[in-house]
Amino acid sequence: QNNLGTAYSDMETGDRQENLQRAIAAYEAALRIRTEKDFPADWGMTQNNLGNTYWALATDGESENLQRAITAYEAALRVRTEKDFPLKWAMTQNNIGIAYASLTMGDKKQNLQKSIGAFAGALRVFTKENFPGEWASTQNNLGNAYVELTADENGANLRQAITCFENALQIWTTEAFPEEHKMAAENLRDAKGRLRKFANK
Repeated sequence: QNNLGTAYSDMETGDRQENLQRAIAAYEAALRIRTEKDFPADWGMTQNNLGNTYWALATDGESENLQRAITAYEAALRVRTEKDFPLKWAMTQNNIGIAYASLTMGDKKQNLQKSIGAFAGALRVFTKENFPGEWASTQNNLGNAYVELTADENGANLRQAITCFENALQIWTTEAFPEEHKMAAENLRDAKGRLRKFANK
């Protein structure tokens, strides 16, 4: 059932929304057996997969499915602890950070602060030395969250964002990661432009 869910969530043919709904049904079926008590590691994996599917289903920042994704990720983190499963913990932290950054329901500033906290947590595991690709991706995600959280008095959040994008570009070079480099470079230019406008106010 878990594998069936993954297959439906990855399926590129047919109706995308219908495939994702089938994936959710399969993951929920798996969770009837994969309980937190009896199969904690497998339960955590399926909860993370369920969160990914709800996130994919949340078109245009739709809040209900994003909140369901966050609920599933938070459940997964009860098992996927930093101590016992550091890589899986960091992966789920990154996922929940993306979901909170996209969430429009509730207090937007609070959602972004939770997003930033999750990305910062992931970076304790995703170090530049040991996981350069994941480090760069999470730095870019963190930068985007700081750009959204620009309501400060001295531009500190924009400066944090600029640092994050510059960090990502250390790994995402033109030669090795042309598409990622282009994205992070555009994010960096945007953040610097916003900071100049902020300074001129």
